[in-house]
Amino acid sequence: MATEVKQLAQASARSAEEVAERLAEVQSGTKSAVDAIGTINTAVEQVTAIHEEIASIISAQSTVIDTFLGGRR
Repeated sequence: MATEVKQLAQASARSAEEVAERLAEVQSGTKSAVDAIGTINTAVEQVTAIHEEIASIISAQSTVIDTFLGGRR
């Protein structure tokens, strides 16, 4: 009986180690995903800023053209 309890305890310890290893892998993967999302967010913010700048330039150009043509567009 003592041998069986000892074997069961060893198997339980191995299982706990495996769970801890897998948990560490999941945590590492989660960190990588969070980092990637942060990088994507930064890229989206940059694209948004460029888009807003282009829209502003187009608006200014339209104003100049309207002024030049005297509203005959």
